[in-house]
Amino acid sequence: MDIFGKDKRSDIMRLVRSSGNKSTEIVLIKIFRESGKEFANIKIPYWHEDKISKIQAQTILPDGTVIKLNKKDIFTEGNPKRFMYKVFAIPGVTDNCVIEYKYSLTSEYITYLDSWYFQHEIPTLKSSITVDIPLGLVYNCYLSNSPQEDYKPATEEKINPNGRNSVEYTWEYENLPPIKDEPYMSTPSDYMCKLNFQLIEYRNSYVWQKFVKTWDDIHDKIMITYKPFLKKGSRYVSNSVDDILDGVYTKNDKINRLYTFVRDSIETTENKGLFGGRIRSPKEILKSGSGSRVEKNLLLVNLLNTARIKSYPCLISTRQNGIPDLKNPSLDVFNHVLAYIPLNSRNMALDTKSPYYPADMLP
Repeated sequence: MDIFGKDKRSDIMRLVRSSGNKSTEIVLIKIFRESGKEFANIKIPYWHEDKISKIQAQTILPDGTVIKLNKKDIFTEGNPKRFMYKVFAIPGVTDNCVIEYKYSLTSEYITYLDSWYFQHEIPTLKSSITVDIPLGLVYNCYLSNSPQEDYKPATEEKINPNGRNSVEYTWEYENLPPIKDEPYMSTPSDYMCKLNFQLIEYRNSYVWQKFVKTWDDIHDKIMITYKPFLKKGSRYVSNSVDDILDGVYTKNDKINRLYTFVRDSIETTENKGLFGGRIRSPKEILKSGSGSRVEKNLLLVNLLNTARIKSYPCLISTRQNGIPDLKNPSLDVFNHVLAYIPLNSRNMALDTKSPYYPADMLP
């Protein structure tokens, strides 16, 4: 059974259907030789509050024999408070076989859906995603690195008996080349064709709720978390700053002392995101003696402002996260925050997450 033809390369076909907060992904890969067998080792990531279900996988041998995955061979790994993984190895893989797996993902988070990558490290024969969006929800759906200019998805209006009418959108590409890591490449995902989603608003006859449409909207949402760090700290924080800076008088020495204190005295814990209810107050971070890499840098911002050294949070995208698309405002284009100090001689950006770097050098 050769559904991919005679082309001697590893091909991949990816299909997904998404409706509201539930999606089903189907993946087919043809294995031509020994080096391709690694793609039978599957690791499906998901947020710990989401649910992965209905996992099925099988190998179709060249003679048509089907070898199915046993459910007892599916394992769960990861951090129960953050990202989890469903891990399994598709059995019976040989040369010129086809492996197939599918699963369903249910999530309560619809503000921004995961990006869909049409390209991968192996050639893609066909990649298709269908999204069923209920009427009232408005998303900014934009493509990056599309091989076709002004590509428009196929649309179909759906009328449901329960009154939840929707519009179904389908994006599809065929015969896309692989994107592999190469010297001097920032990250392969910067060059892959992908589809991004950002919820803009929800509107019906009775409700209009705006989420993010401009960078100013994102700024306003983030500042709910960051504003307490931009002013002088509480009495507890002020007393701590006085103790840390005892005997230190110049601005540069104060910056170095506060940076070193946060870097070395506050234990780095797991990441909690860039903003929102998981970010604790400066006092809580100081009292606990620990914080995520974002919390530590925000604490440094607050300590500097308490010491009358004007400092701001500076959002960045690391190399692993890729180049941010500034044309399309989105909550997830940045993945880290630095402490930024505007100075007369030169501006400084500080990052306390690594113990091996001084204040004037970023990791």
